[in-house]
Amino acid sequence: MKELLFKKLLVFGEDSLVLAPINILIILGIFFVAWMARKYFLRGVEKTNIKSPVIQRRKDLIAKIGAQAIILIAIISAIESFNINNDHINFSNFLDVLLFRAGAFELRIYNIVFAFVLFFIAHFTLNIFKYYLHNYMSKSDWMDEGREFTIFQLTRYFIYTLVVISIIKSTGVELDILLASSAALLVGIGFGLQSVFADFVSGFVLFFDGSVKVGEVIEMENTFGRVEEINIRTSRIRTLDGSLLIVPNSKLTTNTIDNMLDMGDPVRFEVSVGVAYGSDTRLVEKLLIQAASEHPKVVKKPAPNVAFVDFGDSALNFKLYIFLDDKMSSPRIKSDVRFKIDELFREHGIQIPFPQRDLHIRTNIEK
Repeated sequence: MKELLFKKLLVFGEDSLVLAPINILIILGIFFVAWMARKYFLRGVEKTNIKSPVIQRRKDLIAKIGAQAIILIAIISAIESFNINNDHINFSNFLDVLLFRAGAFELRIYNIVFAFVLFFIAHFTLNIFKYYLHNYMSKSDWMDEGREFTIFQLTRYFIYTLVVISIIKSTGVELDILLASSAALLVGIGFGLQSVFADFVSGFVLFFDGSVKVGEVIEMENTFGRVEEINIRTSRIRTLDGSLLIVPNSKLTTNTIDNMLDMGDPVRFEVSVGVAYGSDTRLVEKLLIQAASEHPKVVKKPAPNVAFVDFGDSALNFKLYIFLDDKMSSPRIKSDVRFKIDELFREHGIQIPFPQRDLHIRTNIEK
């Protein structure tokens, strides 16, 4: 049994780092314990009923930091467990084990651990930054959901770019030489992927310009929806029917966009209706305003108003103008207002006429 547990499965690098069944079992055990500890830790944080408002506000941050710390401890413990089957390997020279070499490029365990640690620190830092940015947003008149998202995304891209550059340099690769040798290839790729690069550039334009921000309601190419996310190449827009559109960023910078939430003010919508000739136009005006005013989601200021638009072919044409804060619900609200208009018109004998056409029949009787 002992021979089976310590039997060599793989040997890594010039320093003969042995991987045996005992190492695999210990590593699996460590990560199973870590998974269970993380699970119960998150559940405990969620059920915490400490009365301190500071603790309650920071529960999400505590949960993320604690969960990441458990994973980090598990990885360090897994590395230390190799000592069981490799007496000559300690933590420091374990990291220095060479896995692959090609010219100036060397891949050691240190590079893998270094990459993980950098990404862990970056993710940890971004979590704390996002928490304090959100707190600042709630206390600032200048900061809104869109600006918060933009600042966080730019910071995330900047930090991860530094992480990737640091990881590449740690392997011994010179970035200047790498870029110079691949310059021609990048030019060729650039010509072949012009639209993709245009989307990337448009993504940065949206981040810095702020003309379209997360949380805003927009209309583009007869598509009406709320911006849920702006990424480096594409944006996500949630439409009225609940579907999620993935839109290339270049469309948001080159097309005409109707931004209904740019200033945060109520947006005006209109409901058209025609009544029969001979109707009391002032009564029609009064009923239209009543139908709008009785709806709870129609704002009081600016107040609903009515315009007598035209004398139509078969009807007197009116437009009811209403102002709404909830732009995404505008079709439902306008439908409710139309139902109420029909109800009030029936009560007061106001008729909505059918279209009328005069038909002249000419007969040619041959004698």
